[in-house]
Amino acid sequence: MKRLLFLSLFFSFGISLSLVQDYYEQEAKDKLIVNPIFRELEEKAMVGDLIIIDSDNFMSSLFKKLDDCDYSSFKVVVTHARKKMILVADIDNLADKEGFYISEMEGFFSDYDQVRISLWRPKNKNSGLYSNLASLKFRALQNNMPYDFAYNYRSKKSMSCIKMIQKAYGLEIFDDVNFKKFPYYNPLMCDLKLEQFFAKQIDTFPFWINSIKPAFE
Repeated sequence: MKRLLFLSLFFSFGISLSLVQDYYEQEAKDKLIVNPIFRELEEKAMVGDLIIIDSDNFMSSLFKKLDDCDYSSFKVVVTHARKKMILVADIDNLADKEGFYISEMEGFFSDYDQVRISLWRPKNKNSGLYSNLASLKFRALQNNMPYDFAYNYRSKKSMSCIKMIQKAYGLEIFDDVNFKKFPYYNPLMCDLKLEQFFAKQIDTFPFWINSIKPAFE
């Protein structure tokens, strides 16, 4: 009985602590505004464009360290219900079961405290790209595909952001060094031949900016 009481109190304390943490995180976000450059990105983005993310959240930082890379994930621009949206293969934590879905841009990025974004356009857009995107979007809308923790690019049962852009743009956008070493696994993020296959449209910028101006301005 005492053990059950202790566990109940411990659980209640954990929930309370989490709620307090969420409150202060939201309070900090309330002091920020969306960077005006993001509106330019929303207007300029076209179907098939690549959005490169640099984030400091836990999972993104882990991926960057493992890959020794300056960016942590990718998103691909599509349209749905006449709106520009993004394909997302992401997880917030290890317990997250929603691994592949479609999202509004601002709604997605607003979940992050620190995220930096750049916009890239494929130098060659062929009919195969649009066909690939339609197939990916259909699977994302089903919203039943888990995240690919094994990073097995041959698996059709799970998804990662690396695998997503492989299926959108083709394997040739990556160095094949890691395919030769590990034929069942995704290449690393920084193996992307970025400037060979994509043209930068908007330089990296922070999604959030501080809305509080210095007193001397």
